[in-house]
Amino acid sequence: MSKQIPEEVKPLTPEKKALLALLAFTYLILIVLWIANNLNKPLFGIGSIEGFNRTPAPVAATAPMTWRFAPGLGHLAVLNVLSSPLSFSQIERLNSISGGPTGTNIYRISYRSDSKTVYGLMGIPAKTPAPVIVLCHPSDTPYQTGLHTEDTVKFLAGLGVVAFAPDYQGWGNSEGARGDEVRDVLNALAALRRDPAVAKGKEGLIGYSMGGGIAARAAAIDTNINLLVLYYAQMLGSVEELQDGLRYGKFESISAIKNFIDEGKKNGADAAELEYTLRMISPIYHLYDFSGRAVIFHGEKDNVVSIRQSQGLESELRRLGKNVELVTYPALSHAFANSIENPSKEKLAEVVKAALLK
Repeated sequence: MSKQIPEEVKPLTPEKKALLALLAFTYLILIVLWIANNLNKPLFGIGSIEGFNRTPAPVAATAPMTWRFAPGLGHLAVLNVLSSPLSFSQIERLNSISGGPTGTNIYRISYRSDSKTVYGLMGIPAKTPAPVIVLCHPSDTPYQTGLHTEDTVKFLAGLGVVAFAPDYQGWGNSEGARGDEVRDVLNALAALRRDPAVAKGKEGLIGYSMGGGIAARAAAIDTNINLLVLYYAQMLGSVEELQDGLRYGKFESISAIKNFIDEGKKNGADAAELEYTLRMISPIYHLYDFSGRAVIFHGEKDNVVSIRQSQGLESELRRLGKNVELVTYPALSHAFANSIENPSKEKLAEVVKAALLK
């Protein structure tokens, strides 16, 4: 029986060698990208974080605003809020407006924020001293007798925390002009730390819409906050939205980013300056010193504040290694927490108890 002689193996042509080399290189790049994605940072210079829908590391986040476009928005810069020392007075309980079966009491209160008298509500639980939560209201006015204030104050006091809802300067019956809302919250926190009803070292902020942005700014400045809860917070935009707008002209109908880009280009700002300025004015990029727990609530059908802002905040906090959770509701739009009787009620109670009452 004769042996079969195998056909001679033909050498690879240069074209096939080039194709195999290209395939091997592609597989290598994909492996590096996969590792970079899991590490959440570039590897060997490959794997830009923004390519994975993650926010790049802050650029010049604490530098002075000196470019052409930036000075016009300097008053919005997060780090400009504390341009002078805080000035506050003790909290005065003006009158009791309601109580509850659990022994809680709700008071109308006032305190001095800088040189102006600010009014609001304060819920005192049955047992004090207790942890404290400051509620930051949205842009609805007057708010004291309506939107997520008195019923939420009662609810939180019933859980066992001091609930404090200030009316910012220029809102409701408070003195002064609007524009110093973050300072009013910071002054409230400072005053509460001297109130005998408040326990030391257990502090939270809850903010709604405009008040969410105010709460986030306050948490970026006051590093003692243990809990930050944000409802559909207005952050002025995220870098992801900005990049989509610049690269693809892609805007959501409710996004403020288009106006931001248009105004910037009108003033001669380039893409780098637009991103620099957005990082300066958006609290998303200033929570690097926040060490508490953050919980974000947002409706997926929100037609006032884009859910991409909350997604951008979650992405940035995860990049920083923070304790953050984003809770979304597919069928809900904006302002679903106008009353404490909303789908987030049980989750909010769980979060407050875990962060402040354990």
